[in-house]
This record gives sequence, structure tokens and C-alpha cells, in this order.
Amino acid sequence: RYYGTLKKQLTAVSGWKTTSKTAAALSVFRDDFSDSSRPRVFALDCEMVLCRPKDLAPSSTPGKSTLARVSLVECKSYGTRERKIEFTTVLDVYTQIGKDLEVVDYLTYVSGIEKHHLERDDCLTFLEA
Repeated sequence: RYYGTLKKQLTAVSGWKTTSKTAAALSVFRDDFSDSSRPRVFALDCEMVLCRPKDLAPSSTPGKSTLARVSLVECKSYGTRERKIEFTTVLDVYTQIGKDLEVVDYLTYVSGIEKHHLERDDCLTFLEA
């Protein structure tokens, strides 16, 4: 039920492409809730870099935040007396920076993002991420 709705919404987005990474992330929503008393819990983290249009002359403007990495983790807990927690990485991808933008600050001290991360062949577009 959840997967069908999500898939419909995503395929309606212009430019959406199903890749092995996006398919793997979507497959998480295919499973039925076997125990309705235990909802599924996810954590989403986005890392940003600062960008500005390439055609702008360098100025005092530091740039605008642009998505550079998306991570999605599922947290599952087991047991009643001795609770065990398991974390599973569902999605961890870098994103492409628009061709009309240039990165002015990778914010590496916070994000861990460096230039080579965003030059990889497997970076997703913003819409895919």
C-alpha cells in the first residue's frame, strides 16, 4: 500500500529515473508491517554545500545551500527485556551539483564532503535523491 502510493508519486516527477539505488530504497516500503505495534523508524540526514551560479562574478555572497549527500537509515529494535537495536543503511548517495552552479564552500569541516565525492559517476540527480 505504501510502496504503490510512493512509487506513483515519484514516477509522476519529471526526470525521475529508476536506478539500482533508488529501487533498493523504494523496496523498503514494499514490506507489510508484520507487527503493527512496532512502527518502522527511519532517520534521514542531508549534507549540504554552498553554491552560486557560475555566471556570477565572485562577491561577498557566500552562496546558497545545495544538496550534496542523502543518507537514510532504518532503526529496528528487538526483544522485550534486553532490547537490541539494529541500524540498516537504506540509502547513502551523493548528488550531482547543477551544471550552472559552482561550489564555493564544501563545508568539509561539518559535512565531510570533498570535491572528489561530487565528481563520482554514481552521483544521483536532485530528483532521484
